[in-house]
Amino acid sequence: MSPDQGAAGSAVDILCLANSRKRSGRCVAGLRVDGGGWLRPVSGSDPTGALTIKACRLDDGTQATLLDVIRLTVLRPLPEPHQPENWLVATRRWNLVERCDIAAATPLLESALTSGPDLFGSLGDRIPYRELRDRPSAASLAVIEPQAVTWRISTSFRGNRQTRARITLSGALYDLSVTDPVFEKHLAALPAGVHTREAAGITAHLRVLLTVSLSEPFGATADCYKLVAAVIVLP
Repeated sequence: MSPDQGAAGSAVDILCLANSRKRSGRCVAGLRVDGGGWLRPVSGSDPTGALTIKACRLDDGTQATLLDVIRLTVLRPLPEPHQPENWLVATRRWNLVERCDIAAATPLLESALTSGPDLFGSLGDRIPYRELRDRPSAASLAVIEPQAVTWRISTSFRGNRQTRARITLSGALYDLSVTDPVFEKHLAALPAGVHTREAAGITAHLRVLLTVSLSEPFGATADCYKLVAAVIVLP
């Protein structure tokens, strides 16, 4: 099933692995259940491709959430140097196919794991857009299982509360901003500072997987930041 089948578009089912903050809107991404890899639906009405919260609402009235299998209609690919997985999405309502349980979703998640240590070809927390313009990234979405993770509550340069994940991935250390609104709310009571994974209610016997996404160019230097778009906890 090819998503590009003319102006009418084509229905594609994805396992939702992110519904994260993106400036004034949302960024949704997931793995195609037919094995076709990552897909990030983007809007044609926003210069950054951000989706409105309304656009992410399913036919049952709920928001697309982690591990939902959702059916959406895509029109054509819209790859960018920093986000090759982008597809223009039709404005029609998304359908909830099923709320997938963790056991059923785990094989697809494990098949997509990125071992690191690099993420999107580098070891830093950002990639200058000028570099990506000259040499487009092969990927901007990944699922990782860090060997260690702690949470850091800090203040952004705008003075806003910021939740960050400090992770170790195959020996590489990362400190990445968390844009998963559900998980941010889950950690809202934590004070500024560094906290263990257990402070988020994630005990030692549970697995922590993270969906990592590459952002739009940001700031005076137009850097694309690596963001934790979703926190997924598995037994």
